[in-house]
Amino acid sequence: MHSRVWQRLVRQIKMPEHQWAVWIFGTLAGVLIPILLVLGGWLIQLLLAGQVSMPQGKSVSNLPEQLSVGRFFTLNSSWLNAGGSILRGVLGIVVLLVIVIALECIALLTSYRAALHTSLEITVELQRKLFGKSGALAMEQGLSGQQDAMQEMLFVHVPTIRESMSQWFRVLPRHIIQAILLLLLAASIHLWITLLALICTVFVWVLFSSLESTRRKRRPVLFERARAASEQLSYLCNTAPLLAFVHDQEDTKLSYEAHLNSYRTAQLQLADGGTWKSPVMLSTSAALCAFLMIVVSIRFLDESSSLHFGEILVLCSSITLAVASVQRFHRAYRRYKTAEPAAERIASYLEQATPDVSQENRIVPTKISQSIVLDHVTIKNSSGQKLLEDISTSIRPGQLTAVVASQSVQASAFAELIFGFGRPASGRILVDGVDSTDLDPSAIRNLSLWATARGPLVHGTVEDNLWSVGSPDATVDLMSIAKRMHVSDAILNLPDGLATLVTPDEDRLLPDALFRIGLARALVKKRSLIVAQEPSVRVKSTTESETLNSILQLKSESTLLVVLTQRLSTLRAADQIIVIHEHKVAGIGNHAQLLEQSEIYRHLNYMQFSPFLESKQ
Repeated sequence: MHSRVWQRLVRQIKMPEHQWAVWIFGTLAGVLIPILLVLGGWLIQLLLAGQVSMPQGKSVSNLPEQLSVGRFFTLNSSWLNAGGSILRGVLGIVVLLVIVIALECIALLTSYRAALHTSLEITVELQRKLFGKSGALAMEQGLSGQQDAMQEMLFVHVPTIRESMSQWFRVLPRHIIQAILLLLLAASIHLWITLLALICTVFVWVLFSSLESTRRKRRPVLFERARAASEQLSYLCNTAPLLAFVHDQEDTKLSYEAHLNSYRTAQLQLADGGTWKSPVMLSTSAALCAFLMIVVSIRFLDESSSLHFGEILVLCSSITLAVASVQRFHRAYRRYKTAEPAAERIASYLEQATPDVSQENRIVPTKISQSIVLDHVTIKNSSGQKLLEDISTSIRPGQLTAVVASQSVQASAFAELIFGFGRPASGRILVDGVDSTDLDPSAIRNLSLWATARGPLVHGTVEDNLWSVGSPDATVDLMSIAKRMHVSDAILNLPDGLATLVTPDEDRLLPDALFRIGLARALVKKRSLIVAQEPSVRVKSTTESETLNSILQLKSESTLLVVLTQRLSTLRAADQIIVIHEHKVAGIGNHAQLLEQSEIYRHLNYMQFSPFLESKQ
């Protein structure tokens, strides 16, 4: 991969150690094909060397002294140890053919698997690098700010690179070596026929490229003709009776037939079988093939020629397989070039400078006791598009602040902004009156906690999850806290209670129970700032009420509590609701105030909580 773009990408990752298998077994597979053809030529020469008769079970024949395919590939018959018998010689050649075919199959299978594994390892390494880089850039660009770019890279660019590399490693070096050796083999049999075949192949390729270029230029025109004709047909169908008031109905029919013919012609031209199946390509290819067959036949029937039938078959097979190898390489190269924009995008992302997050001269707060204030804050995503614009609000201890947004990414961006992820393009964030740029980002995270409908849980026991990071405190009664958070019964129903091993994908606990474990963790760790993303699943009113009571327990602890709410009961209990619409704050107030003052809030409430819409769904 000598392209600058690919070199930039490769510099960012560690190439797989078993890449050598692609080259070794690919080379072996490319070398064995010409050997197979040579053995096949010797076998045919041996079969046609003399008449084999089998009287009374004994063979009588004349074994040629030397087998040859071209000038350089000769075999002394004595090496076959056939004892003058063509049958024994044939068996010897067949045994060699079987061995070489088996080796070719092994080499092909191994090289294909190595190509697949190499491309997969490269893409896995790319994903690992993207994961690390997104974390490193989180303080600068935020998480939601990178979301669109990350999704595009992970779900579009990385698979494109994997498919391109897999195809590339399948053809390189196998088909390059195979094409070169096959052409050398053909040239050793008859140089001028080989050159003539190559000239014909180049001519066909140039003709194909010209026709394909013309076809690609014409297709948009044909699409437009078909679309325009279809629109006219629809228009005439809908207005034909009305047009009778303007001109004769027969004229309308003639116009309809004209557009119908135009539509038919355009669709027929669009539905052609491709350039290879065009009459020009088929007739030209057939004429050149016939010409080559005539030339080969004349040369074969020439009494002065030393070519035998086996060499003719090897010559034709070598040229055909060489052309096929070149075509496979060209197809892989085009795929490789097509994937360059994906490689460019990922390489550019990985090459971004990681922002300096050194703690030198930074303030390290031990608690957030007063407020977090957003003062005309604007943040942008990695493409420069605004996620939040001119956001001004404050969050204070002992308040339940709910966030409602018309797009979930905007609510997530708001939460990340509070956590210190993403540097504002304008405006400032004040934590207890101190600009966030003067604070140590890791200290802010140590004072904060994130709770979701998945907990989130980590591998370990329930007790480990409640303590999270840090040493357990023997003075803290975990079950008492779990009872306050209405999750003690769910924990006790587990096989080993607090000692039960759980995983991030835990399915023995309902989303509300997992969410409450996350809230209980916040109470255990006594964090100053808690951002909770409410479960979106609909539950019984008693379950919803218990979850709301758990949230209010945190509010009573004088923490800064922000909830990305999914439930009407939480909105009704919130002290302030921040409504975000089209990147801006569309309203701030409690539930009753916003229902009266904000049309956007009323609409969002109706769309999310209307019983009529729920019954429709």
